[in-house]
Amino acid sequence: KFLRSKWVWTKLNRKCSSISVDDVNQAALDSFDPNLSILIGNGGAFTEVRDTPTESTPQWRSPWDTDLNDDNTDTAFFTVGTSGSSNDPNPAILVFDAVQSSFTFLWGSVDIYNSLTFRDSDGNVIDTVLGQQVIDLGATQGLSAAGVTISDFVGGFSQIVFSSSGNAFEFSNILTVSGSVNIPEVPIPAALPLFGTGLALLGFMGWRRKRKAA
Repeated sequence: KFLRSKWVWTKLNRKCSSISVDDVNQAALDSFDPNLSILIGNGGAFTEVRDTPTESTPQWRSPWDTDLNDDNTDTAFFTVGTSGSSNDPNPAILVFDAVQSSFTFLWGSVDIYNSLTFRDSDGNVIDTVLGQQVIDLGATQGLSAAGVTISDFVGGFSQIVFSSSGNAFEFSNILTVSGSVNIPEVPIPAALPLFGTGLALLGFMGWRRKRKAA
């Protein structure tokens, strides 16, 4: 089984997530259930209706289009792409009614122009994951599919923005885990109060010397 992971830091707010590519290509396709391809749990819903093409739709690259073990040609999946003559990204925003801490899904034909942006309930960006990062972890550029898990969000996330700046971003089998990951409190070293007391004492002694000399 394929397994690689990577830490991703968002410098702006010092929050981080980890990415793991659990399976790629046929192994990824065999790990997911086509019957659950467009179901979303944990109170998640897209803010607008998205295309859910089938495998037989030629203008989209289905996550299952290279599945050697699947004869079902009408498996549905989500997709986002570009719009207008300028080919501007036409993202979809998946909103949850509770904080989530982990996101697992099937990423079809991973491309460098695909991206995921995670936000909190106020719309503030927590982290962004690019297709290139998943390719670096073993996914095949532009072909087949990859099973991807993104987790360890400090404080959790409430929104996911799916975006593509070229062609399309195909995905399915969305699974999230409710709850947030808290920042552990860093204990104060036992010697720190003594250190502070020592500094104060040294300062007091220096002040007394200056006063006596005056």
